[in-house]
Amino acid sequence: GKGLKEKVLRNIENNTYTTAIYFATILVDESINASLITQIESTYLLAKAYYLSKQHKRVISTLNSGHILLPKNQTIYKSPYYAKSILLAAQSLFESSEYEEGLELLTEEHLPHTDSLKSELSLYRAKIYGQMDNKNLSIFWYKQA
Repeated sequence: GKGLKEKVLRNIENNTYTTAIYFATILVDESINASLITQIESTYLLAKAYYLSKQHKRVISTLNSGHILLPKNQTIYKSPYYAKSILLAAQSLFESSEYEEGLELLTEEHLPHTDSLKSELSLYRAKIYGQMDNKNLSIFWYKQA
C-alpha cells in the first residue's frame, strides 16, 4: 500500500500521469479491504491522476464508483480527501462545461468550511457563474474568494 502510494505521488510530481494512473489503479484495487479513509484517499489519488491527464469524465466516474460524490456512509465527510474530491470533481465538471452539475457539487452542505477551501470553492462558483453569463453572482463569489 504505502510503496504504491509513494509511486503514485512520485509519478504525479514527475508529470508522468499515465504511470501514476497505472499505480493508482492497483492502489485502489488493493484498498478494497482497507479502512474507509484509506479507500477514499486511494480513489482521490486515482481521480487526481486522471484530472492531471485531462481525463475529466474519468475523474467523475472514479469518484462516483468510490461512493465519494454520492456517499453511502457518513464517515466519508470526516476524511480530508472528501472536500478535495468535491473540488476536483467540480474542476472536472467546469473543464467539461457541465456548469450546473459543478454548482450542485459546490453547494454540498457537508463540505468543511476551512478558509482555504472556502476560498477555492468560492472561486470556482465565480468562474462557473461567469461562464453562465451571470455577472452579478460571478462578482459576488469573486468577492467571497
